[in-house]
Amino acid sequence: MKNTRRTDRLGCEILLLAGHLDTATAILGAAPALGWSRADHPAQVVLPTLWVAATATTPPPADHGHLGRAFAAIDVDLGAHDPFSTVAPPTADPGTPAAGVADDAPALTALLSRSLLAGTARPADRERWLTIAATVTENRVQAVVTGKRRRSYGSAAGLVVAHAETLATVHRPRDGLEYVARLRAAFPRHVAYRRELDAALRTSALPR
Repeated sequence: MKNTRRTDRLGCEILLLAGHLDTATAILGAAPALGWSRADHPAQVVLPTLWVAATATTPPPADHGHLGRAFAAIDVDLGAHDPFSTVAPPTADPGTPAAGVADDAPALTALLSRSLLAGTARPADRERWLTIAATVTENRVQAVVTGKRRRSYGSAAGLVVAHAETLATVHRPRDGLEYVARLRAAFPRHVAYRRELDAALRTSALPR
């Protein structure tokens, strides 16, 4: 009989902490392009981790662009806030344990950072992760915009800019700006989405 079980966010967190980034990434790739605000969707933790892994450096702070905000939001209560939103979580304190966790327990982002920096990813792996992250982002944007999920336009725009910031972090700022331009030009008639993308750019960490 076919195994219909799927791995959710918690399962992916365990995989990531164990160093199985590629397995978690494959799960993300097979996950729906919609429903990212659900507490069990793996995108909220896997995509930011994938971006940081591709940079092979310390994650940016929470107040440093959309990439920093997305990674820090991994520590926010599951499902309480969309980490790709352009609005910061009202009660989030990135880098601290979630509610119900002992005060001296390390935050999930701290554990993930330690695991990622302990690895020895090859340049080819990092490039592959960037490609996968770009595809996941584009699929998400396509689903949101063509589906006219207007309330998610802002978070979709934040995704695009976070990926561009990741490219800039690996010394490819022009590629990042071109990525944003391409995903803006792809939807010429969706004025509201393009407006959100322009707003996300204004709060980005991309070089001006």
